[in-house]
Amino acid sequence: MPEEHAFFQENAGFYSKSPGHSRGPDLKLLLERLAMQGDESVLDVATGTGHTALAIAPYAAKVFGVDVTEQMLAEAVKLAEAQGLQNVTFVRSDSANLPFAPSTFDIVSCRRAAHHFPDKERFLSEVARVLRPGGRMGLVDMCPPLAARELLDDMERIRDPSHVRSYTSEEWEKAAQDSGLRVVSLDVLEEYLLFPEWLSPVRTGGAAEEAIRRRLAHARTEELTALSARPTSGLIEGWMKRRIVLVAVHNK
Repeated sequence: MPEEHAFFQENAGFYSKSPGHSRGPDLKLLLERLAMQGDESVLDVATGTGHTALAIAPYAAKVFGVDVTEQMLAEAVKLAEAQGLQNVTFVRSDSANLPFAPSTFDIVSCRRAAHHFPDKERFLSEVARVLRPGGRMGLVDMCPPLAARELLDDMERIRDPSHVRSYTSEEWEKAAQDSGLRVVSLDVLEEYLLFPEWLSPVRTGGAAEEAIRRRLAHARTEELTALSARPTSGLIEGWMKRRIVLVAVHNK
């Protein structure tokens, strides 16, 4: 089983109940920036347990959520049924080969997932393909300061082996533009997270925490400064998490 499947199969129940994924400030801002009219057809890529798709559904005509992990989709279906939503359909698919015809959707969203994608250019190419002319992409993902990216990527891979790479807001903006998407809004949200909050769903006290603590012990001063990391009694107690909220329009 691929690592990303194993991690998310194991932790699907956590993600279905996660307050940050179900109602984090980045979700609220994404909905505001998309400014939906109620008649849109929407695709949510790497939907996980469906929180973003379900939040969009009351403002859309039809929503499709795709994900590669069966157990995550099973949780999404349960949540949709519990909320009585009839306009959401979940389909198994990865981000690089979306099973939809060109120009199908008015909006494509992707939230807190793109750092798992092996090829962000392929993902953006697929977004542009399935978007109608004038359609919009809404993207939310981690965007560490450049000075701290290597450190954060190392820690993310220890915590979650499916992590591939994070990108700065400037890199996302350029990649979107190179894919024929015109960026119309770009916000960066900051949220201070304590170490156990960031580590979750991995529990503290295990081998992963020990490995991450060792990596932090070898971090450069400029890396910790860029993260606004706070040491207490020799241990880093938390740092600033940065997320991009980007909306772009398909020009073609």
